[in-house]
Amino acid sequence: MYMPIAYNMDDVRKVLSYPDINTVGVEMIASSEEAELFREENVRWIREQGLYLWVNTITLSGLKEHTLYGGLDDDRALREGPDKSWGVLMDRGIDILQTDWPMQMREFRKEKINR
Repeated sequence: MYMPIAYNMDDVRKVLSYPDINTVGVEMIASSEEAELFREENVRWIREQGLYLWVNTITLSGLKEHTLYGGLDDDRALREGPDKSWGVLMDRGIDILQTDWPMQMREFRKEKINR
């Protein structure tokens, strides 16, 4: 099973073009809200290919050039509230959220499911 890191739709299409590789999902990197892999239509297309969606919410140094997914990161979740980051990603159908704050995310997820 293979789960590549993709920075754009060309990366996703390229990995899907190899029939002998069992691609099960994609870790999506989007440096801004304008990035291809942040767009809902592209997220939907990837999901329609039967792939899991992975987003890394870890905050790397707090610098804009280190944004991993359009600013929807752990810092925003902790500073502005989890709905502003983790909740948005969950609502978009992201399957895997990598975080430095698993206990806080777990509690938020339990609360969100019970709403």
